[in-house]
Amino acid sequence: MLRQPWRIRGVYKKGAKELVALYQTAMMFSEKKSRNRAKCIIARIVRSKYGHEIRRRPCVRFPFSPQVKRGMVRRCAAEMIMQAIADLDIARFIAGKVRVVEKKRTTVGMIIHNHRRCAESAAIECACDRLQLPREGGHVKVRLNDVEGVPSFIWNSKNVTSGSNVSTDTLRACIMEGIKGWTKGRKLHIAQEDIQYCFGEKGEGRCTAMSTTEVRLHFRRFDGLVAVPIDRNPGATLIIYPTLYFRACMETFNLSNSFRTVQESSAFVMTEMKREYVHQGLGKIANWQTGGKIGHAYVLPKDKDLSRWRPISPCTSDPTRLAGARTGRAIIYMLFGISGAEHFDLKSTDSLGEQIKKFQRELRKKGDYVITRSYDIKDMFARLSHKSVIDAVEWLMDYHKRKGLKGVRVSTRGKMCSMIKKVRKEEGFINMSFDIIMREVMFELSHSFICCAGVMMIQEFGIPMGRSSSPALACTVCARAEYEFLKRMKDTRAVIWGLRMIDDVAILFGCRSDRPDTFGRATEILEEFEQCYDKNIKLVRKDEGGNVFDFLGTRIFADVDPVEISVHP
Repeated sequence: MLRQPWRIRGVYKKGAKELVALYQTAMMFSEKKSRNRAKCIIARIVRSKYGHEIRRRPCVRFPFSPQVKRGMVRRCAAEMIMQAIADLDIARFIAGKVRVVEKKRTTVGMIIHNHRRCAESAAIECACDRLQLPREGGHVKVRLNDVEGVPSFIWNSKNVTSGSNVSTDTLRACIMEGIKGWTKGRKLHIAQEDIQYCFGEKGEGRCTAMSTTEVRLHFRRFDGLVAVPIDRNPGATLIIYPTLYFRACMETFNLSNSFRTVQESSAFVMTEMKREYVHQGLGKIANWQTGGKIGHAYVLPKDKDLSRWRPISPCTSDPTRLAGARTGRAIIYMLFGISGAEHFDLKSTDSLGEQIKKFQRELRKKGDYVITRSYDIKDMFARLSHKSVIDAVEWLMDYHKRKGLKGVRVSTRGKMCSMIKKVRKEEGFINMSFDIIMREVMFELSHSFICCAGVMMIQEFGIPMGRSSSPALACTVCARAEYEFLKRMKDTRAVIWGLRMIDDVAILFGCRSDRPDTFGRATEILEEFEQCYDKNIKLVRKDEGGNVFDFLGTRIFADVDPVEISVHP
């Protein structure tokens, strides 16, 4: 069937039992591409003949409760599907795929953190005079774990509260919601005794977590203050007076030259965005998602210096989130289509050890001494101009165009990607030409709207941190600069290797101890590297010398004579 598509006509004549067997057999292909294509074909035939979707799993989601038995919920949902689907073979197959998921329980942070609500307000009044708490400049500013009388459970905002009490009506509604795609509007009823079987006795003395009600009662003393999570310190919370937080939001966004105030209403902006989205033909990547809205920007205090703030700008991502995600995957796939020796970008943190071993082998061949430096790219997303992003994406596309490639094929489900030379439609995939990728990138850059302190703005400089494609665009800008740098260094025959994950970058330079002139040349090259990135990007050196530096939560040691590089947690 895969090699001779004309045989698909014969599959339409087969019964439900054989079609289900063929679908299960399709899972035995070793290549994911073949499995995906075969399952798509058979699922389409079943859908057209019997009106049921066999690729999707029925998924029952309900609030977590220690009283609910997941196995019994699954059995109850499977019985409902058996009643709803007339064909026994298809019903058994779909019922066997039922998945039961407990919804994420409420954390302490979900209850106490109110910084987003504060950032949305147009005006703030200070209400900390009545509180006996540590102050800074006359106003409250203190870490939550430094306040007396606060239970230790609330110190960590990541702590999960105890489960809620789920009623029989709630569980029944969750089951019916999970299987509604297969009931086709039939009025099915779950017997009360079947629902009762899904509940067991609650264990006594096993749960030490506080309930959501208890957390709210203990935190009521801080009403009128802002509780905000601390950046890069999971679980920590800062209690701060609203005026200071409101001022930080205003200085970061409203008074910044990177943003321009928009006078139109949010409804008008969303309408114009959709019109432009359709006009540009971006619906070929993904349909305009419903329920979109202008994102509200806010700031987080930095752990080492609570007077400094990190901007978080989740822009209008809901309507175009799927198109942005697919574009980001396509750009990353194109980026890693360039040899790893031509830029420093790491595919993942898991490849760090493998890359280090590769560096060690290459450096040993041409030298017996290594010089290392480690840097942090400060405010990477906020400092990139739109022009540098567009130029970098064009450079990436030109690189692949010279190889005769036409675009990227991206799977609608999963993360499969492949470069294409011929634009040929394939089920389960969308073909993204280089032209449409560029149009999507330009659309996202020109439609980055946010709201802060009751004012709507558009970002004219920098790229939004909340978009799915933003990390891919930032990495492409840096990879282009590294590519040009390494291209210039080829004439020097220097041994240069590098590592970079988003905004953390390290460089290793190989030398020979019997040639002192290489040390001077190494210093010049390292200084040139610090200037190779976009002129708006600032590199801050992190290492303290001595060929020891921290990178992605590990410590890397580089010994000499012979060269040996080791990674330690």
